[in-house]
Amino acid sequence: MATGDALDRLKANGLAGVLLAGTGRDGLVAVASHPDVDLVLCASAGTDGLEAVMAAIEHGKTVAIATKRSW
Repeated sequence: MATGDALDRLKANGLAGVLLAGTGRDGLVAVASHPDVDLVLCASAGTDGLEAVMAAIEHGKTVAIATKRSW
């Protein structure tokens, strides 16, 4: 989730049985480096997902990049 407010709204809507890793960049890094994750798909604009991609690489995950600009 991008923000704590968004996470609170999701929880308020009766979310059950879903692991919530956190919000913002810390949440992305937590998901990308989670032991159960095999593949990380980065489809973010700009550098928003860079830390998560780096964490995925450091943890030996396969990383797929989905962007129209790859420079």
